[in-house]
Amino acid sequence: MTKTLTPYLGCDANNPTRASQFDVQGCDVSQAQGEYDWDAAISAGAKFAFCRCAVGYGDVDKQWDRNWKAMHDRGIIRGVYAANFADTRAAGKSAEDDAYDEASFLCEKIIEAENQLHDGEPLKDGRCLPVVPDFERKTPQSAKEDRAWILKWIRTVQDALGRGTIIYTGDQVWAREMDGDPFLKDLPLWVPHYSNGRVPTMRPWTRWVFWQWSGGGNGDVYRKLNGHAFPGAKGNSVDVNAYSGTLEDLEAMCLPGNDMWLHDDGVIALRHANPLPPSSDHDSATAEQLEVIEQELLMSRRFNEQALERVRQLRNRISLGWE
Repeated sequence: MTKTLTPYLGCDANNPTRASQFDVQGCDVSQAQGEYDWDAAISAGAKFAFCRCAVGYGDVDKQWDRNWKAMHDRGIIRGVYAANFADTRAAGKSAEDDAYDEASFLCEKIIEAENQLHDGEPLKDGRCLPVVPDFERKTPQSAKEDRAWILKWIRTVQDALGRGTIIYTGDQVWAREMDGDPFLKDLPLWVPHYSNGRVPTMRPWTRWVFWQWSGGGNGDVYRKLNGHAFPGAKGNSVDVNAYSGTLEDLEAMCLPGNDMWLHDDGVIALRHANPLPPSSDHDSATAEQLEVIEQELLMSRRFNEQALERVRQLRNRISLGWE
């Protein structure tokens, strides 16, 4: 039986590991880096990368097509993000209308780019991460409107691409725009926090999955540590990111069935997790199968405490040689 991994376990505020010391490092780029040298990035140790596609509604990053193809051709694990502009919308449009327009435009561009690369379904070749809304701009909307905006954006992406999302935001942004509402805290967090030592602040999230620890200007921590910018942009700054798990975990995140999903009832859980397998399956399971079941229960926000306790009891019995 294939082992189920825990790609979204993340790290909490008590994890003492410095950002640069995490085993799996990557970068994120946009047109700001020009014609990015992907071979240089991979040679420097990048195991994954994100690149910008849509900029609000109607605008596309000038390097999007080139970057996406280069990442695909080299086999690096790839992710796409959109710069959200919830602060600008056409007259007469609601927050949800605007979110739908931006998300639909993004999905259109992703589908176009993916169709140029392979014959399979977009973002489902086993090397693509969930889609990222970059939510950081100050908006004139109320927190209620901002919540409606991002919920509509996420559901539009899920419907169009069959993929979940990773949220890119900071705790100050979330406090300012969402009143600190924890309604999406069970989605994986990608947090910007430019430091090699200090643990990211991330309220209302309690764990981060990706940590953007080096950026531009005074935030170019990578340059301060190494004497030069992260390779690929002819000496210009490149955002550098740590992933909280193993490479095997990261690869598991590329499988759509492992996406964290915003369900119709508002619950966020593994897309295809079975929150309560039949008890008869537990009783006859092997140790490896029980480990899988336990991980799925832990990762699902719908897990049943009684079922989880039963699985742990059975694992303990096996480990002690009682059966």
